[in-house]
Amino acid sequence: MTNIHQPGERTVHHDAPRLYTIPEAADVLRVSAWTLQRFIREEKLGSIKIGKRRVVPAEDLERYIAEQRTGRTRGGFHG
Repeated sequence: MTNIHQPGERTVHHDAPRLYTIPEAADVLRVSAWTLQRFIREEKLGSIKIGKRRVVPAEDLERYIAEQRTGRTRGGFHG
């Protein structure tokens, strides 16, 4: 087995943190991209900016889901 990638194939770094685009994160939560952006703006969900793009780390999505299950919310996310 070789480590040669085909043209256009993305390299997957298994130890890298999983980052979701706004549409991907919205799909995970089953909400619109507008709603997800509102969650970020209201600091209900953390995000980070990489260049001109905003992404949501998987750990922030998991934290948000856990907080919804317990009925607790935390502010203070900045990115």
